Amino acid sequence: MRTVEVIEPGMYTTVQDAGRAGYLRYGLPPSGAMDRRAFEIANALVGNSPEAAVLECTGTMPVLEFSRAVSGAVVYADHFQFLEVSAGERKKFQTLETGYRAYIAVAGGFDTPPVMGSRSTYVPGKLGGFEGRPLRAGDVLSLANVDGASSSVENEGAAFISLANGAGSSVYARVIPGPEADWFDCGGLNTFLTEAFYVSSKSDRTGIRLEGAPLSFRHEAQLVSSGIAMGTIQVPPSGQPIVMMADHPTTGGYPRIGNVVRDDLPILAQLRPGDDVRFVEAG
Repeated sequence: MRTVEVIEPGMYTTVQDAGRAGYLRYGLPPSGAMDRRAFEIANALVGNSPEAAVLECTGTMPVLEFSRAVSGAVVYADHFQFLEVSAGERKKFQTLETGYRAYIAVAGGFDTPPVMGSRSTYVPGKLGGFEGRPLRAGDVLSLANVDGASSSVENEGAAFISLANGAGSSVYARVIPGPEADWFDCGGLNTFLTEAFYVSSKSDRTGIRLEGAPLSFRHEAQLVSSGIAMGTIQVPPSGQPIVMMADHPTTGGYPRIGNVVRDDLPILAQLRPGDDVRFVEAG
């Protein structure tokens, strides 16, 4: 049996896959990888199916010990690294110098019990992944058995290749207008599309909370709770936008000024607290 033991868990490491589709109507978000692009690349590099479970590492990287020889890959915000790990090897990973999340994939994937068709961890609901929580030191995860587990690309273990993800000091995300965009006055809309917003330390997998010049409303009408999706930008009475992410609730009661286009969500997923982002209208 192939296993991996968590020696050091990192700041916030969870098991994630392509997400838990089809349960929004029951109040359960999709979860899954925050940076879907990096997640898909990680699985592709090791020849896995696009839905295979990986480790999503946030803030800092874990230290892992592998019971058997394993081929794998780590995908960061702007590059990736192939891995060839020996049986019994304790593996330390490169630090997160750019971006905020990295994805560790191994050939075959991480074999945690699926819940509602997905191995993704949803921490607020305490389900999926490994006991429905972030990893801790001493946890032992099973790896799926594969024949001749090896990377789909022959490579020495320390090779790096640029991904040019777009992560950096000046980040732009494209948006389309939301259903309540007309609830904001000209000043509010102008601020939204011209000013920089900074990522709050209160951000998490539920939403990227932003701080900056408050957006002003045309009126103070109350919104009946309405459906939201990954990328929906809600604006509470404070005027500070919140971008819904992988663990977003299924409905929200704040006006929806816009929605980040799908291709730009990985950029937001890689922002650290204190990083800035500007929104531009999708053409």
